[in-house]
Amino acid sequence: MCPDDVIAPPIAGALFEGAYEIVAEIGSGSFGRVHQARRRTTGQLVALKTVRSADARQAERFRREVALYAELAHPNIVGMLDWGTSSDGLLYAVFEFLPGRTLKELLATDGALSWRETARLMAQVLDALASAHARGIVHRDLKPENVMITQTGARRNAVVLDFGLGGFTADRARGNAPRITQTQEMMGTPCYAAPEQLRGEPPSARADLYAWGLILLECLTGEPAIGGASPQDVIHRQLGLDPVPIPPCIRDRRLRRLLESVTAKRVERRTARIEDILEALESDATLASPVPAADAGDAERRQVTVVCCGITFTGARGAMLDVEELDHLLHVQHAVLAEVASRTGGVVTSALADRIMLVYGYPQAREDDARRAGRAALQLIGQAARWNQAQGGERGVRLEVRVGMHTGLVIARDASSSGGIRLHKCNLNPGCGGLGARPNQHFPDEIGPGNFGPGGRFLAKRQRQVARAAT
Repeated sequence: MCPDDVIAPPIAGALFEGAYEIVAEIGSGSFGRVHQARRRTTGQLVALKTVRSADARQAERFRREVALYAELAHPNIVGMLDWGTSSDGLLYAVFEFLPGRTLKELLATDGALSWRETARLMAQVLDALASAHARGIVHRDLKPENVMITQTGARRNAVVLDFGLGGFTADRARGNAPRITQTQEMMGTPCYAAPEQLRGEPPSARADLYAWGLILLECLTGEPAIGGASPQDVIHRQLGLDPVPIPPCIRDRRLRRLLESVTAKRVERRTARIEDILEALESDATLASPVPAADAGDAERRQVTVVCCGITFTGARGAMLDVEELDHLLHVQHAVLAEVASRTGGVVTSALADRIMLVYGYPQAREDDARRAGRAALQLIGQAARWNQAQGGERGVRLEVRVGMHTGLVIARDASSSGGIRLHKCNLNPGCGGLGARPNQHFPDEIGPGNFGPGGRFLAKRQRQVARAAT
C-alpha cells in the first residue's frame, strides 16, 4: 500500500477514475475528504468521499460504512450510488449530493425552530433511525452536523448523513460482523453522546435515541440541551445524575414522559418505543401552540418526596418565649432550611410559622430525589443539634426539629391563576424513611393551590393536616 502522503487527493477540475469530474472540495476530516463532483454519464451532482487507505483501521472502518449503506434504503437517509478503490489506492464512495444546510447551520442562522417544524423534521430523523435499527445498525454519532436540511419542494426535509461511525448493535455483533473498535474506545460527540458511549460500552439503539432526544430539544430552544465551557464540562454533565431538562413549550404530557424516558441517563430506563414517540409527535394535541398550558386540566404524574418539618423552641424549664424573640428565631430557621433545600436540590413549598415543607422531584426531577431528601432530613437534625450546642445554652433556649418523609406518585397540575402548581395524591407512602413522624398519619389528598409560587401557600383546611405529619 502506498504511503498516505504519496497518494494525491482529487483536485478541482480533475477526472476521478474516468467517471467523476471534481467540482470542489466541500469537507475534510481525519479520515479523508468529501468533494462535490459531476457524474460524466448523467451530469448528476454527487458527493465523492475518499479515505486515506494507508491506515488499515481507517480503511476497515470505511469498508464498514459501505457495508452499512448497502443495507440502508430510506428516503431520509442519504443514498449511496457507488464505491470502490481508485487506481491510486484511495477508497471511495459516491453518495447523493444534497443541496441545503446542515441542521447545525440552520439553527446557527435561524435560531430555534417552531414546534410544528421541529416535530416534522425530527419525526423524519426518527423514522430513519428506526429503519437502521431494524437491521441491527446504530449511527453512534448522530448530531446536528449529520442531519442535512433540504428543500426541494414546498417543505424542508431532514436527511441523515454519515454512518461513518456507525456500528452494529450488541445482538448483531454476536454474529459474524467484525469488531473494529477498541475496548473502552469513546466514539461520538460529547454534547450528544449517551453516558454509556462516553464510558466505552457497546453500542445500542438506545444511545441513538438519546442523541435524537437532545437534538429535538436543541431545535426547540436553539441551544444544546447539554453544554459546557469545555469538552470536560460536557462529559461531566453527561455522566452526572441530573436529568436532561424538558422545556415547558412541550405541552403534551405523554410526549414529555416519552422524552424523559428517551433522555434518561441510565440506559435501562430508556424504554420508550419509536412507534409511540412518532405517534405522540404526529398527534394534533402535541402540535398545538408551543405555549405552556395555563388551565388546571394539564396534569402530569410525577414521583416526589416530601419532607415535612416541625420546629419547636422551648425556654428554660418549659417557659414560654417572648413572641418577638420566637418570631426572630423562626425566621432564622426558615433561612437555614431554605439553604439546606437549595443545597440538596429541593424546593421550599410552604413556610407557615413553625411548619415547613420541602419537595424533591418537582418541578425538576432527579434520579436520586429520595436520597437527596433523606440527606436534607439528616442535615436538618444535625443542624439543630449544633445550634443547641453553640447557642442554646447561652440563650437559655432549646431547639427541636421533627422531620417526616413521604414519597410516592402525585398528580401535578398547572395552577397559573394562583401562581403555582397543585399536587394531588396518587400513591404517596408516608412510611418511607420517616424521622420522628407518627405512625398512622396520612398525607393529604391535595397540596393546595399556589404551593410552588412566590411565598407558597396552602389551603387553610389542609395546612394543619400536612404539618401534623411532621410531628
